[in-house]
Amino acid sequence: MSALEVMVGGALTAANAVIPGMKQRGHGMVMFTGSHWGEVPNPAFAAPSIGKAALHQLARLVALDLKGSGVRSMLLIIKGLVHRQTTENPKRIGEAFLNAYQQPQSPESTEILFETQPEP
Repeated sequence: MSALEVMVGGALTAANAVIPGMKQRGHGMVMFTGSHWGEVPNPAFAAPSIGKAALHQLARLVALDLKGSGVRSMLLIIKGLVHRQTTENPKRIGEAFLNAYQQPQSPESTEILFETQPEP
């Protein structure tokens, strides 16, 4: 299975599994995890760059498709490496997803950029 199939196919399969129920209830949020490489390609990481660029567009297309349904789409774009020794470790990124979910229902689409930096 290619990186593109995993990143985009997996996200699309998961989104398609939950969106109908969310639409029926009239609320919910589909959350996608992106990467800065999806916005600014890195030749050293060509496959992830292509996969994340496609995932970013998928998240934006889902947002357009959900407009007016009460269901939101959120794309968290992570710039940098994620590990315990960064200021944006996995726990804090999880908290960012939760905070985005708890925000008022006004925007149909939200994009959040995290820039990871080594801890001092």
